[in-house]
Amino acid sequence: MKIDTHNELHPILVADLSAERHLVRLHQVAARRGAVFVPLLAGPVDRRTHILECYAPGATKAVMFLAEPVGPPTDRGFPLKLAPYETETGPEEEIASPDPVTEPPPATLAETPPKRSTSPTLSARHTRDLEQPTGPHVESKVDPYIGRLLAGGKYSLEARVGSGGMGAVYRGRHRDLDKEVAIKVLHKTFQADADFSKRFHAEALTMSKIDHPNVTRILDFGQESDGLLYLVMEFLDGTDLQTVLDQEGALPLERAVRIISSICAGLGHVHRHGIIHRDIKPSNILMCSGLDDDETPTEIPKVCDFGVALAWTGNTQSSRVAGTPEYMSPEQCQGFVLDARSDVYACGMLMYELATGKLPFTGEDAGLTARRQVTEAPTPPSSFLPDIDPLLESIIMKAIAKDPGERQQSMRHLRTELRELLAPVAVSMESAPESRAWLELEGPTPSAALPRPPEGKNPGRESWLELQSEGMTSFLFEHQNQLNEVADLGETLARDPQLWLAQLEATQDLVKFEADLQLLDPVIRKLMKAADASTLSVVIRALRGIIKAEGAVGPRAIAAGAALRLLRDPARLQPLVTKALSGSENPPAELLHVLVEPQLAGAQALLEGRAKHASPVARVCFVKIMRAIGPASLAPLTGALRGCVDRGELEGSLVEDLIRALPSGPSDGTGSVVAEFLRSPNPETSATALFALAGLWGERARPLLFGALGHVAPIIVVTAIAGLRALRLIDTHAAAKLEIIITGSAAMMDEARLAAVIALSEALPDARGAAGASVARAFAPPRTARWSVPPPGAGGDLVLALARSLLVLGVPNAQALIRERAMASPDGLRRHLLALLPPV
Repeated sequence: MKIDTHNELHPILVADLSAERHLVRLHQVAARRGAVFVPLLAGPVDRRTHILECYAPGATKAVMFLAEPVGPPTDRGFPLKLAPYETETGPEEEIASPDPVTEPPPATLAETPPKRSTSPTLSARHTRDLEQPTGPHVESKVDPYIGRLLAGGKYSLEARVGSGGMGAVYRGRHRDLDKEVAIKVLHKTFQADADFSKRFHAEALTMSKIDHPNVTRILDFGQESDGLLYLVMEFLDGTDLQTVLDQEGALPLERAVRIISSICAGLGHVHRHGIIHRDIKPSNILMCSGLDDDETPTEIPKVCDFGVALAWTGNTQSSRVAGTPEYMSPEQCQGFVLDARSDVYACGMLMYELATGKLPFTGEDAGLTARRQVTEAPTPPSSFLPDIDPLLESIIMKAIAKDPGERQQSMRHLRTELRELLAPVAVSMESAPESRAWLELEGPTPSAALPRPPEGKNPGRESWLELQSEGMTSFLFEHQNQLNEVADLGETLARDPQLWLAQLEATQDLVKFEADLQLLDPVIRKLMKAADASTLSVVIRALRGIIKAEGAVGPRAIAAGAALRLLRDPARLQPLVTKALSGSENPPAELLHVLVEPQLAGAQALLEGRAKHASPVARVCFVKIMRAIGPASLAPLTGALRGCVDRGELEGSLVEDLIRALPSGPSDGTGSVVAEFLRSPNPETSATALFALAGLWGERARPLLFGALGHVAPIIVVTAIAGLRALRLIDTHAAAKLEIIITGSAAMMDEARLAAVIALSEALPDARGAAGASVARAFAPPRTARWSVPPPGAGGDLVLALARSLLVLGVPNAQALIRERAMASPDGLRRHLLALLPPV
């Protein structure tokens, strides 16, 4: 392979060999394109082709090879496949990857230890990136997630307890509360889907607000830097309903009805929050032990696994048909618009199974089952169970009607009908239709789902709408007092937020405290809409104070934390983001505080805002706020960068802002994404990525930084120097390359030369002698040196920097060299040089 080392960024590996005969061995291996273990100062970046520089004892010039990593390191060194190194232009010859079957094992250099090498200990991700494929992928029997920490160590994964189509569920532990939790980790296919990730955060936020005894509580959610999506739920000790069916078969009428009624109660609560479950089935119902109102032991059904739940907008259609075909409604099987009646259908299927022990529609595969759901009429349960209660059969057949308009129109309707089986009521739902206001609480209902007129009556359209209007009026009247209280609180906070919030902090009565927080909920939403950061900041500090005072575990702290979760809505944060990105480069502290508080949601909102605001001020502000958010911004920023790579967008201001906004700290996964931008045709974008890699990869980035020192673009050279300085990697080899930059071609800018001189003054202890010699040679007066600096036309800043480096590095006769150079310099430069020396 013939390469251009000046216009392309090729990573460089360095090996200090202990004997010259090892070079002979390497030449032999390279001639036959073989593999060999080589001791390196730093490991390869990944599987890409590197340049290998080998130094033998007493050599002043490196012997170079092309090197392709072929696996992770061992105690013998790093396995590299070598080829001769050529720089002349000509056709390229690719290095073929070694055949895992026929390729001979890497040779080993003589057992004499190398002069210098680094420990081969690498991160798990770095090791995977260097691994040589050995055949068809076989999944490891060891679960890679067990033992993993999430949310900065807040949660730990201890054991896998189940899995499904969306992901796996683990028993975990909450570090601060020292209690068990259930953590669902979504499959990687969903982590890579940007649209799904966005919807996941929005719907997880909604689900976290749901609190019902028949619904599993969502305690937390988030996304890790490598894209991993997770839900944290209460850990429930129980048996799923599928296991109960497998063990007992069809259930007695009373037990079956009580189970379905409880499920309806939980789902009705979920629907009122605008969420459709979409995957009701026995394995997603957990039967837990508990006590009823009379302290009598009872079983409590819990609706679990909202992994495929769908936000309900009133016109909800998912691009992904998900669920379990045996329980899916016809409209769900066809990918049509869904509402709460789709879950009613699934409950009908569940009732059918509880009553008969069978399902009406099954098939050899999921596709056949789905087609039967759409086209075939169900067999009545009485065909399998002749003595079934006729009322129960009618309720089941109504619930599994093909037409959503013919089913029970809400979970409340279905639950009321089921109750008649156990304790008939005097007035049925058909004779007392609900008001539209209540149905809207069940969820935004399409026109086809509006309550029908009472049977036997056919009022005109106007009279029926009047009935609906009366219901709405009654509903509003009942809640008018609460609306007035909310309005009063809004005015109070606008005048003096400190007074009311101080009273809230002092309130020890939990009932009153929670009631006050309920009033605060709509006020916070209005403040967000109005972008009132000043008041919001005061509210946040007050709620945080309550949480801190109770150690995050008291009932008041839990309630305050739930109120703060209102801020975790990227859509509602948009007015605040617009205000920030439309202002100055230094947003007010209150505005910064409000956008940083929701962490992940704040980062997501900023990403959406940055797409709309691209002014220089907005760009600076975007990076500043993102970096203030810290580690929580890593996942969304990485996802956005991955999207740019997928679209082939490798340059531009947005890419550079995303990279600059990345939080400090190591991240191998994010580094792999950022490394893609080194291929950018824009040197500034490549330089931005290169410097970010120094922080993301640390020592792993050394070959890239080292190789960039020879690049033709000054901005990339300057960035490489800055990265080496940040990682404290100015060794003897770096010093030699920095000397070339200082004394090289006139095309190199003074900025790069100046950066090289400053870097030499920060050389590692064992490289200070070499660095000092390089500085002294560059500083030599024109009459005694073959070359000198500064070059013709350059200023004196470089000479002054060299003089300071001589003193910092303790070069022998440094003062004499500076005085000699001063005497040969113009008056202005002479004065500055002499000022560096002590008085004579």
